[in-house]
Amino acid sequence: MEFSTPSKRFNLALPGALLNEVFGGCEGEGLAIDIAPCGRSAGRPPSWTLLRPLRHMEDTMRRNKLALFLHLVWATWDRLPLITPDIERRLYRNIESEAQKQGCTVLALNGTEDHVHLLVIFPTTITIADVLKHVKGVSSRFVNETLRPPAQFKWQGSYGAFTVSRWDVARIKEYIKRQKEHHRGGELVPELEETFEEINIDE
Repeated sequence: MEFSTPSKRFNLALPGALLNEVFGGCEGEGLAIDIAPCGRSAGRPPSWTLLRPLRHMEDTMRRNKLALFLHLVWATWDRLPLITPDIERRLYRNIESEAQKQGCTVLALNGTEDHVHLLVIFPTTITIADVLKHVKGVSSRFVNETLRPPAQFKWQGSYGAFTVSRWDVARIKEYIKRQKEHHRGGELVPELEETFEEINIDE
């Protein structure tokens, strides 16, 4: 085994069995060694510490780290007040469950009688359209077939999807948590309340 410091190179002849026993099966992988040359002045020989197998270091450097935060908003059909107190909690539980089944990590979920806000960590293996189609489809069937409200429950076809900076996640979570309070007091952030068909695009 060969290792070096900025000024010297060392060679150690260690049998494979010893490497296997001391370093946990690292034979043939290459080792990263941290040298602590105490030297003669310190009255003791140099020491070294195993950091980790090089192969595992390469695997770690190649691993992707992805965190895509999305704020999703969608409304009931024609903005009708269909999300009544009688069905709200069970509807939200269903939405959260179905979002998780699609690979999303749910960070916040709330709304009013005519729309829903959902903040998630979004997976990279599925499209936004597919997730929303599934969540909206399953939840509307759940309401109509299981909760059976007096009026037919239906979501509108459009939705809003907004990327969120990791530094803004706490602010958006708090905004969603206080949805009913914001609407009662008129303290709304318009761009966080829009769905696709309501957004004005300058031509």
